[in-house]
Amino acid sequence: MRILITNDYEYSGDKLDIGSYYHVEKDDNGTLQQNSLFHALLDIFYKTGSYSYPVNNYNDFRNYVKLNLGAGYESYVFIEITEKGIKKGRVKRLDDVPENIAVDEDGNRMLWGELKSWSKYTKKERMETINRLLADMDNSGINSAKYLEIRNELENKR
Repeated sequence: MRILITNDYEYSGDKLDIGSYYHVEKDDNGTLQQNSLFHALLDIFYKTGSYSYPVNNYNDFRNYVKLNLGAGYESYVFIEITEKGIKKGRVKRLDDVPENIAVDEDGNRMLWGELKSWSKYTKKERMETINRLLADMDNSGINSAKYLEIRNELENKR
């Protein structure tokens, strides 16, 4: 169901039943349906083991998908060396990370990306991520009954 709010207490769009309550979500936000689909697909893909991602567990798997098929990092956290000592910083873009980043005992730069939370994805970002995940699953040869059921349902909705 899709409606457009035209004024306080006024709308246009789909016909609604008088006297009924509805749950309404903003059309540009990710939907509960997208959330359920994404997590169902992740679960199916992970359980098959047909992926070639370098992961050790389900959380690593989900994060790998969000990084490589999804919106990626929302920000970058780093430890910077300054004249007064070390300082923690955060920037939105990797290009904005200063050059004087501290290095740990193994010689690694002290820089971490923070993945964008699925709950903060826009509807468009969710659709794009789900489409890339579906393509990856198809390329990996997933053909379980549950996956085929989901694919058929998605095809019927188009």
